[in-house]
Amino acid sequence: MNMQLSIRTLLISISLLLIACLTHSTFVYGQEYQLKSISANSITFEATGDVTVAATSSEPLCEKIVSKITLQEATIGSSSYSNSSQAVKTKTSSGGTILHKAKFSLSGNKEYRVKVTLTDYFEGDSSSKTYYKYL
Repeated sequence: MNMQLSIRTLLISISLLLIACLTHSTFVYGQEYQLKSISANSITFEATGDVTVAATSSEPLCEKIVSKITLQEATIGSSSYSNSSQAVKTKTSSGGTILHKAKFSLSGNKEYRVKVTLTDYFEGDSSSKTYYKYL
């Protein structure tokens, strides 16, 4: 009788420990991990105006990623960039990866950079990061 009670107590203890561990890891993974989950694998900006962005979310349950590419311009010699009149290029991808290609028209009398904003969505929350790539 004591042997059955002891085994039952052991199994209940192990079950409670597993539940506590899973609850803790779900809380940490779902809340704090999300704050730094999106990252650009590569951003290329070519003199032809072609832009390619590859990004990944480290959140395995990421619902979607949104990439926004904005062309910014400055007069030659200036360090003050402003948004170009050209439309912002936006792409949405389901899941945890995105490959976004865009093309802008460039002229020779300005300096250019692209502003890339990546946002991933997970259970109603979102996390964004912004990158700049100079020509």
